[in-house]
Amino acid sequence: MKRLFALLCIIACLTALCVPAMAAQDDLVPVVVKVPDDWTNANLYAWDMSDNPLEAWPGSAMVKLEDGWYVGYINYDMMNIIVN
Repeated sequence: MKRLFALLCIIACLTALCVPAMAAQDDLVPVVVKVPDDWTNANLYAWDMSDNPLEAWPGSAMVKLEDGWYVGYINYDMMNIIVN
């Protein structure tokens, strides 16, 4: 019985090594914000330390969640953000 359990554990470990990890797509970081009630949408503008913007102004449209919350994604190397 112990040998069968050990064999199953080895198979499970080998299987886990073959399955790719679920990493963040393209090294993206989520940005979640709550905006004022009178906003109809939100955009996310971001740039890195060398002043290279992720997108042109006003940035990318954020996805509306609920109760005034929005989510957007930026590259992990973007150090500065503006929500507008």
